Amino acid sequence: MRTIPFPPGLALIIAESGGNGSWPRVFTIVAAKKRAVEKKGDVKLLMPNETVYKVLSMLSLHLIFEIHQDEAKALGSFAA
Repeated sequence: MRTIPFPPGLALIIAESGGNGSWPRVFTIVAAKKRAVEKKGDVKLLMPNETVYKVLSMLSLHLIFEIHQDEAKALGSFAA
């Protein structure tokens, strides 16, 4: 997982994990979202792999995260 630095409260997370490491990473992403929202920010995901996306979907978390497949569009979405 790679986090691109932004001003306080904003983060773009690239979920690159697979296998058994997906569950802990998903919970880390959820914790990051919670902290960002508390600071009036947001967390958006960039290109989660199939395993991570499946875990997000099983927990219906794909509905609360903005998920992007293109880095430029993801970065641009913070300005919108």
